[in-house]
Amino acid sequence: MDDSPSTEELRRIRYLLIWLIVVVAANGLYAPGEYGGMNAAGFPVLLISFIVGILYLVVKVLDGVATDVDADSDS
Repeated sequence: MDDSPSTEELRRIRYLLIWLIVVVAANGLYAPGEYGGMNAAGFPVLLISFIVGILYLVVKVLDGVATDVDADSDS
């Protein structure tokens, strides 16, 4: 069995990384701090974005595991 990531998995990882970069950049633009970084107003935006991203990842991983189990039980 080949354990290398599939094209679909690589595409999902790439989209997740792009999403992460966009969230961090948007947070810096939305609430620039004293030194051009994040301030107290921007922290909740970043925190909520990370929580949503982590939940999305967990759902996708669980969905993939469920799909793999279904595929194994069919064969």
